[in-house]
Amino acid sequence: MKIQGTFVAPVTPRNPDGRINFGEFRALLDVLVSAGVDGVCVAGGTGEYPHFDLEERKILLEEAVHHVAGRIQVLACIGHSHFDRVVELGRHAEGQGVRAVLVPPPHFYTYSQKDLAAFYHELGRRLSVPCLLYNLPSFTTPLEEETIVHLLKSEPSLVGIKDSSGNAGSLQRFRRELDARKISLIVGQDILILDALEAGWDAVISGLANICPEVIVGLLRSFADGDLVRARYCQDQVSKLSHYVDEFPVPWAVRAGVETRGIHPGSPALPPARDQETGLQSFKTWFTSWLEETLAVVASSLSDG
Repeated sequence: MKIQGTFVAPVTPRNPDGRINFGEFRALLDVLVSAGVDGVCVAGGTGEYPHFDLEERKILLEEAVHHVAGRIQVLACIGHSHFDRVVELGRHAEGQGVRAVLVPPPHFYTYSQKDLAAFYHELGRRLSVPCLLYNLPSFTTPLEEETIVHLLKSEPSLVGIKDSSGNAGSLQRFRRELDARKISLIVGQDILILDALEAGWDAVISGLANICPEVIVGLLRSFADGDLVRARYCQDQVSKLSHYVDEFPVPWAVRAGVETRGIHPGSPALPPARDQETGLQSFKTWFTSWLEETLAVVASSLSDG
């Protein structure tokens, strides 16, 4: 069955020593469940997976699966720079009973499209868990459209794609060319959620939903109910927030927003420059006001609907 609905890529809270703060992670999961999300994708880009070792990532996934206890679905990102580590993470995720694993291209080094195709084909031979392509061009070698279509048509282990390229032009093409295989099409750019839904896409995996899950849940539900006015309002607000968040390194502003909602994510992975610290404080002030106003409108619209 297709993966559908609102999924969140949760941030990974840290203690002052850099270790994962599992108590705050569980608290964040509770906030997301209460907001009505359909699932989470653990240790993705917003979760800063390159910063953590394999054992930390395995325990993080185990904590997520155990804590949500079937209340929502769990996906696992198994990105790594080394093929064998991807396989190890994938087999561990399979043992945890996740719905699917999200597989970005190996990070740091640049690879050809043929290299990436070989990577995914070989991974399909090693894993039995359903896999999702993760096109993450900001941090890995971009997957070209032809490569994506070829892989999703030819590799049985691949059941869908999360596309974070931000390329609105590919939305219609992927739906048209991949519909016969019933591929799950998942948008990863928050500014394109409504465009993707209108093109027939199935789901979103959102980083911004860490800090405004109610708005993004409201967007998808409004669209499903045929209320395009309400859906457009939610998208406009999400886009406004996204543009502000993009002024900072990923995922600094998202972590700052999480803090305003009562979760303590810890410091960014790098010490922010002084102007960045000032900017993040300004963002938190703006975000608090934005959230209060936006949630009031969304709650009113949802109750009226």
